[in-house]
Amino acid sequence: MRKPILFILLLSGAIALAQPSPRPPALRDFLEIKLPSALQFSPDSRQIVLVISENDFEESETHTNLWIMGVTDTTARPLTRYRQSARLPRWSPDGNYIAFLDDGRSAKDGESEKPKPQVWLLPATGGEAVQLTETKNGISSYDWLPESRGLVYLTEKAEQAELSLIKKKNTEQKIDGVEIDKERRLRQLWRINIESAAPAGEPIKLLDGDFGMAEVDVSPDGNYVLYRTNYTGKEDDARKFDYWVYSFADGKIRQLTSRRGEESAGRWSPDGRFIMCLAPFEPAYTYSRLDLFSVRASGGEMIAAGNDLDRSVTGCEWSADGKSAHFTLAAGVDELVYSKALPATKSRPKRVTTESGLHEHLAVSPNGMFLAMTRSDGAHPPEIYLYNLKTGSTRQLTRLNSPINKLALSTAEIIRWKSADDQEIEGLLLKPRSYQPGARVPMITIPHGGPFWRNRLALHELDEAQVYAAHGYAVFLPNFRGSDGYGHEFGIANFRDLGFGDFYDLMTGIDHVIDSGVADAERLGIVGGSYGGYMTNWAISHSDRFKAAVSRYGIFSLITDFSNSNIPSFEPDYLGDFYWNDPAAYAKHSPSTNVERIHTPVLIQHGQEDPNTFISNSLEMYTALKTLGRTVEFVTYPREEHGFREPNHQIDVVDRTVQWFDRFLKNVGYDRAAAFKVGDLVSGRSGALKIVSVARNGNYAGQQAEGEFLEIALQITSNDDSEKLTLEFPADLVLLDSAGNVIAPIGVPTQIGETRALARGSIEFSTPVDSAKAAGRAATLHASAVFDVPAQAKKLKAKVLDFPLIAIDE
Repeated sequence: MRKPILFILLLSGAIALAQPSPRPPALRDFLEIKLPSALQFSPDSRQIVLVISENDFEESETHTNLWIMGVTDTTARPLTRYRQSARLPRWSPDGNYIAFLDDGRSAKDGESEKPKPQVWLLPATGGEAVQLTETKNGISSYDWLPESRGLVYLTEKAEQAELSLIKKKNTEQKIDGVEIDKERRLRQLWRINIESAAPAGEPIKLLDGDFGMAEVDVSPDGNYVLYRTNYTGKEDDARKFDYWVYSFADGKIRQLTSRRGEESAGRWSPDGRFIMCLAPFEPAYTYSRLDLFSVRASGGEMIAAGNDLDRSVTGCEWSADGKSAHFTLAAGVDELVYSKALPATKSRPKRVTTESGLHEHLAVSPNGMFLAMTRSDGAHPPEIYLYNLKTGSTRQLTRLNSPINKLALSTAEIIRWKSADDQEIEGLLLKPRSYQPGARVPMITIPHGGPFWRNRLALHELDEAQVYAAHGYAVFLPNFRGSDGYGHEFGIANFRDLGFGDFYDLMTGIDHVIDSGVADAERLGIVGGSYGGYMTNWAISHSDRFKAAVSRYGIFSLITDFSNSNIPSFEPDYLGDFYWNDPAAYAKHSPSTNVERIHTPVLIQHGQEDPNTFISNSLEMYTALKTLGRTVEFVTYPREEHGFREPNHQIDVVDRTVQWFDRFLKNVGYDRAAAFKVGDLVSGRSGALKIVSVARNGNYAGQQAEGEFLEIALQITSNDDSEKLTLEFPADLVLLDSAGNVIAPIGVPTQIGETRALARGSIEFSTPVDSAKAAGRAATLHASAVFDVPAQAKKLKAKVLDFPLIAIDE
C-alpha cells in the first residue's frame, strides 16, 4: 500500500539521558545477570578460576566462559570469549595451565552439527587455548595426574569404522530406523601424557568400562582413579550409583561402595586415606535428604558423618588438611555453610558463615586460609565472596551484576502459616513495590517443581515473581510438604499423597495471605512448571477459586506421564507401585480424572522436545478442555526440553503469562497492564522507552479535532543488539482506552516558521546506531505523535513497539 506522506527523520548521535530513578524490572534485566559457578583456587592460592554463564539474545543461547580473578586484586576478567560451553576448569598441579572442556565451536560459527566436547589447555599467564584431545564421541569427565604429567578422561567407545559406513549408507537410503535403548555405548577410561602443553604420544586406553561410568577423580598420589557408575547409563537408574576404584599398577578395578541409593560428589581426602561423598539418608526414597558420608579408600562400610541438623547437604569439599569437610546445607529458603570433622565423630556440624542467603559453589584454597563461594539473597544477585577460615571475616570479591541495583525491586518476605493438619509451612511473599497497607491486590501463586525442591531466597530465582510484582500483583511462593530444606519426614510426606497434603498447604497459605489483607480473594491466579505444573493442573481441577492459570510442562495423567517419560520411576517412587497393579491410585492422583471440573481459563506452555514430562500430558489436557468448550490456549516451543532454556523463549513465556493474568485478573483486554506512568524508564527488547510529556488540546494550523488533540513526546534508547532504531506511525504507537478500543495517531507535530502545524499520514522515525556505539554511547531516538481522542475515551494507555503499556491519564 502506498504511503500518502513519508517523513524520514535521521537523528545522528545520541543524547545522554539524565540519571534515571529506579525503574520496574523486566525479565530481560534478570536474564542479563552473570551467573558464576565452578570456582577453583590456583595451586598457590592466589587466583580463582571460574565459569560465567551469560545469555546471548541475538542467538537466543546461553554461553559459558572461563574467567579469572586474584584473591587480593579482585577484578574478574574473561579468559575465553565467544565460547558455547567452556566449563569444568581444572588448574594443573604446577599452576602453569588451566584445562577445561569445550566443544570448540565459537558462538558465531553456526555449524550445522555441533562438535563434541574436548579437553583444551590454556596457559595460566594468558594466550590462546590449545585443543588437547580429539575423541570421536567427546569427553564427559577428566582430571589431572600429579606433577601435571598428563590427564585421565572418560569418553564413549567409538563405533567400528565398518559399522559407521553401514549406518551412513542406510541413512542415505532412508533405512534409518532407531532401536530404542540400544544406541548406548560403553564408556572408556583413557590417559594422555603432557609435555610442554602438547601430547607426548597417542592417548592410552586404560579401561573398557560399562555404560554408566562418570566423574573421574585421581588420587593425590596418582595411583588410583575414583569413578562412579550406575552400570546402565540410563537416566532413570539414578538410585543404582556406586563408586569404584581403578588401579594404575595392575589395571584392575574394585567396588568401593554398594549402599542402596545414589552416591555422588565423591572426593579423595588430601592424604588419600578416605573418600567423601553424598548419599540418601533413607535409600528407599529417591527424594530422601542427602547426608555426608565417608569411606576408607582401602574399602569398608560407608560411615555417616552424623548430620544432626536433619537437612540436605547440597555440596561438599574437603578442608585443606583433610580433617574436616565444608558443606552447604538446605535450610528452608536459605542455603548455609557448615563444617564437620571427618571421618565421623560425635562433634556437631558448625556453622561457618553467619549471613543468610543462598551459598553455593564452595572452593577451598590449598593453603587452608580461604573458602570461596557464591552468595545471593532476595535483593542481590550472585557474587563471589571470600571467607577467611583463620579470622572468620568475609569479603565480597566481585561486582559482576551491579546494574541490577538500578531496578525498583519488591522485597521478598518469609511468611509462615498453619496447614489443615496444624503443621507449620513456610513460603515467600512479594508485594507490588507501590503497595499500600490495607489495599487488596490480585495475587499469583507459583508452586515449585520437584516436588523435592524449594523456593529459595535468591534474586535470580525470583526473577519471574519480580516481574509479576512490577505489574501490580502480589506473588506467593509456598514450600509445601514434600519440599527439601525442612527435614527428612517433611521431604517424604507426600509419598502416596500427591495432590492432597501439599495442595492443602498451598490453599491454606493463600487463605493466610488473604486474611492478612493483601490478596484479593476474587482475583487469584496460579502458574507452575514441572511438578508446579502438576500442582497447577491439580488446583484448578479441585477448586474454582482461581480465575486464571498457566500450566507449564506439567503432569496431567500419571499413566501418560509414566508411559512417556525418560524418568518413569517418578510415579512408582511416589505412589508405591505401577499402574497395572494399582490403577486406582494413578486415577486418584491424576488431574485428568477431574478434568470436567476445570472451568478456570488455562494457558498451557510446553517444550516440544521435553523427555521428562512428555508433551503428551499437555496435549491431552488441551484436547480435553477444548472438547469441553473451556477457555484454553496451547503454546509449544521448538528445541526446548524440560523447562525453557533459550532466553528469548523465556521472555516470550513470561510476556504471555502476564498478558493472560492481566486479561482474566485485571480485565485488561489488550496486551500487558499498565504498571508504568509518564516519565518512567521502561525496558523492552528494543531498548529503554520513556514517554517524556503528554500535552492536550494543542493548536495546529488549519486543523480541527473531532474530540481533542493529544500530543505525546517519547524517546527510545537502543540496546546493545540493535543495528538501527526505527519507529513507524501508526503501526508502532497506539493508544488504548478502558474498553480496549485502539486509537491510532493521525500525524506528527511540525514547526513551519512561527506556525505550529500537523503533518498527517504515515510517518517513520529512524536513527543509526553504529556511530553512537563507536562513541561509546547508546543511540537515542526522539519522536512525537498527535492523536484525535474521542471525548468518551477514558483511562488511556500507550502501546509502543514491544514495551509494556504506559498509563497516560492515570
